[in-house]
Amino acid sequence: MKRAWGYQSIFKYFILLSCLPLIIISIGVFLVTNYTIRERLLEEQIRIVENQNYRFHEQITQLELEFRYFGYELQKKVSEIQSVDYENSRRINEVAGSLFYFTNSNLLVTSAEALLTGIEQNDFYAAIGEQGSFYKKREGEYALFDQGIAAGGWLEYSGQIYFVQKLNVNSYLQVKLNIAELKKLLFSESENSYTAFLFDGQKIISSDDGADRYDSLTDSAAAQAFNQKNRGRHAVLNTGRHLLSEWKILTVLDMESAFRPLILYFKIVFFMILGLLLVMLAIEGLLYTRFSGYVKTILRSMFGSDELGQTGELELMQAKWTSIVQDKSSLQGELLTKNQRLISSLLQQLVNGRSSRYIDSIAKEIEKLGFPAAEGFQILNLTLTEQIGRPGTHVFAGEGLQPLSEALQPILAELLPETEYFILAQGHYSVFILIAGQTKKLAQERLAERINTALNRYVTVISHDKKVQLNELYEEAATLLAYRTYQKLILANQFIEVSSFDPAKLEYHPSIADVYLNSLLSAFESEDLKTIEVQYFRWIESLAENYRYQFMIMQEVQVFYEKLKLLLRTNKLNLTELEDYYDISRSLIGQVSIESIGDMIWERLLIPCYSLYAEEKGQRIENSVQLLIENINQNYQDQYLSLDQQADELNIPVANLSRWFKNVVGVSYIDYLTKIRMEQAVKLLITTEEPVKQVAVRVGYEPTYFSRIFKKQYGVTPGTYRQENQSAE
Repeated sequence: MKRAWGYQSIFKYFILLSCLPLIIISIGVFLVTNYTIRERLLEEQIRIVENQNYRFHEQITQLELEFRYFGYELQKKVSEIQSVDYENSRRINEVAGSLFYFTNSNLLVTSAEALLTGIEQNDFYAAIGEQGSFYKKREGEYALFDQGIAAGGWLEYSGQIYFVQKLNVNSYLQVKLNIAELKKLLFSESENSYTAFLFDGQKIISSDDGADRYDSLTDSAAAQAFNQKNRGRHAVLNTGRHLLSEWKILTVLDMESAFRPLILYFKIVFFMILGLLLVMLAIEGLLYTRFSGYVKTILRSMFGSDELGQTGELELMQAKWTSIVQDKSSLQGELLTKNQRLISSLLQQLVNGRSSRYIDSIAKEIEKLGFPAAEGFQILNLTLTEQIGRPGTHVFAGEGLQPLSEALQPILAELLPETEYFILAQGHYSVFILIAGQTKKLAQERLAERINTALNRYVTVISHDKKVQLNELYEEAATLLAYRTYQKLILANQFIEVSSFDPAKLEYHPSIADVYLNSLLSAFESEDLKTIEVQYFRWIESLAENYRYQFMIMQEVQVFYEKLKLLLRTNKLNLTELEDYYDISRSLIGQVSIESIGDMIWERLLIPCYSLYAEEKGQRIENSVQLLIENINQNYQDQYLSLDQQADELNIPVANLSRWFKNVVGVSYIDYLTKIRMEQAVKLLITTEEPVKQVAVRVGYEPTYFSRIFKKQYGVTPGTYRQENQSAE
């Protein structure tokens, strides 16, 4: 027995001594190969992300080239359309024959198409558009060059730049512009044979030596994209993070090819040793279960699992993969932001324009770029259109006003509380908003429902803003706009009519001047000259404070005269001096202060209007009250006789008729009617034997109500009153 146990012990120790080295070697090989495999997998994922990033950059570069090409095409289209406008304007002005003089100079522009300098015999003539060179005469220098902008051109005279723009057939404006602003609109040449072209913040530089460069002024220095020819290879600096080139990509591929046999060798050795170890452990498990338990304990302590650390390794790989995905998302987010900047710049071309004629063409170009609809975004366009003839709230073009985007920010936050959005571009009367997600239904059902309130709220804010400082370039050419929408929304890069939007439901929000004007006209009803005077001069002050341009004041004065004329016509009055003073007021605007014009209108027009109105109204009141009294005396027995009925017959508001009656008679209409009926009832009770019920009907009362009202007037019932008065007789 002892010998048998000895052989078993020897075999046990032999197994232990042979397994320990294999276990140690297997664990070491496992850790090394596992680490190498993980690193290779991670490098492979990074390489995939970098390749995708490289392809994204190529798409961006192509997009930038398309954007630059579209910019030139857009400029070409603008020039063609402006050339047509110029020819049409020239023909109109040949018929109109209008003249415009530059103040304090010897320059004359006739029909906005020609320049005539000097008044001596050696005068000469140069037509706009025919020549662009400088003309010199004596010590002065006159430059004329045509930019093809709406029948006008730029004029440099005595160091000042003038721009002549046609607003209509018979009126022209001159705008002073410094040379620095002018250079932003023209082609210019820089040093080292480079030709610089400024196009909405994008600076494109090209040279004659073939080493082309592209420099974007809108990007930061670390994020500039460029192509450089160097030994036939192209280097791309993408978003300031990774430098990718052909040799770097090839190196990555070569390193992977070099490591591939070594990785395969490690895998073969690892699985061979692991298989041998598992066989030996199985034999040991069959012989000695306790030793197998020790092995499980060791594996559990090393890997956290009996199955060779499966759970821990998967968690590690999952974490690494999540990190890679986040990096990829970050890169895509940066690229998406760059695309958004390109689209924003493209849209800015539209909103910076002075008309909306290019909306369709730009929308098509955006659609060709495949953005942002491909990324799950939609573009919403809100546009205010011109309505020159309508008085009311005034919204000015220019950068000095509160931007439309600022006014719409709280409104959008309220309408789209759970939706990401940001303003792409905004101009004088247009704003483009990029909305994330599937918001077509939301925009139609929620945003379109409340767009009236949103625009009215915005216009109300603008109309009450007294601290208005307009951009000097547009100061003299500011256009009066009304709060009408374009009636179309750009959703997913397509123009879609919103059926739920009704422009007719837009509420009218009057300006400050309109409020005072309405209060002034309402004061005529109160017949209080002091109230009329206060409201009138408040209106004059509001014109002086809020309206800086002559044509705006003219429009407000025109509204005042129209409403005053309507007030007089409604009351069948005629003031022959009204039209005369209207013409005088228009002729004085711009020559004297608005306060002086206001004093003249008050003394010579409003006070006579008030006197005429008050006199006619007094006569009208007296006649109306007399008709009421006669009607009561003749028809008091009618149970349905009422003030409402007679007000309808006289076509006078009930409230006015009631007030007039009480002021003239001294009692209310109902009290006077009751008095007449009671007097007639007393006569019938004393002089006749008719029943009380019959008496009540004859004076226009229901019998029960007659007894109650009679007792209230005389203290006794009708029957008692008859008995007392008949017995007394």
